[in-house]
Amino acid sequence: CAIKKNLPRVKEGAVLFSLGGCLMGNDQRGIICILLAMILYTVQDSMFKLIADHGSVPQVFVMRGIIGGILITSYLAFSKRRIHFGTAYPVRTILRGLLFTSAYISFYCALPLMPLAEAMALFFISPIFISIFSVFFFKTKIGLHRAAAIFAGFCGMLLVVKPDPEMFSWASLLPIYCAFAYSLSMLIAKQTSEKDTSFQQALHMYLAAIVFGGLLSSLFSGSVWAEEPILAFVLRPWQFELNFVLLASVIISFAGSIAIALVITAYRVAEPSLIAPFEYLALLLALLVGYFVFDEAVGLYSLLGMGLIVASGAYIFWREGVRKKPIALETSLRN
Repeated sequence: CAIKKNLPRVKEGAVLFSLGGCLMGNDQRGIICILLAMILYTVQDSMFKLIADHGSVPQVFVMRGIIGGILITSYLAFSKRRIHFGTAYPVRTILRGLLFTSAYISFYCALPLMPLAEAMALFFISPIFISIFSVFFFKTKIGLHRAAAIFAGFCGMLLVVKPDPEMFSWASLLPIYCAFAYSLSMLIAKQTSEKDTSFQQALHMYLAAIVFGGLLSSLFSGSVWAEEPILAFVLRPWQFELNFVLLASVIISFAGSIAIALVITAYRVAEPSLIAPFEYLALLLALLVGYFVFDEAVGLYSLLGMGLIVASGAYIFWREGVRKKPIALETSLRN
């Protein structure tokens, strides 16, 4: 069949499935990739939450890095693409790896201590941070419209965090840090994308997970700090005896790795302004899984806050599309 206007992006991108490709455009395939990725990310996060009382985050990170690296290099070899582990930006790549790894470790430490949907909603303030940081990274200007969206997003964050001393939990700061560090890592990725491909950047993150996850466990695993509830999931010794922990780790590794590849594909073959809002499906799935699987009830204030966060992020995406100055649009909500 004839390939339409997005031919250059299709050649550059990694289209993971072509069945029915003649019957739909690139934007439709991009949307399908995003929806499948958000389902897989929800599976990944749910598995992390299920093993929170027995597993070890660094152990899963190392396993995911190994499996993800094998999957992506196998795909590159199968599609006859170049497999390149190097980088033209070693310092920034190492910094990005540290930010990315610390971001997700903080997010998964929060899951045992707060509802899944609230953690996801707080993580989704990343477009707000990206918009603010882009002023310093790329000298972009924030007009009145985006400033209002940023303000609304921070109001939504406060509603989810509930800063009332009787309702506040320190765990709620962990997803906020995750959004902060993740935003910085994605802006660094945008800077380094001039010479490092998306697949190189993905391989770098897998290597970072292996190296930093292994170092964290070797230096601090089983220490006295592991008795702290907020640190137990990070500093607990690796578990090889419980089959359900090992099975969940394998599911996490495959789900997360395939989701990353799907997101890369979606943003390469489709218009970012069209597909970016579909990433918020992950928040709806988190609400449903939290309620039906983990028996987590989300209060009215949190729901209102989630609505403001989604509206804020979606408006930022839309505004960047209108002005044709994509910053947040070129960085996915999940990775």
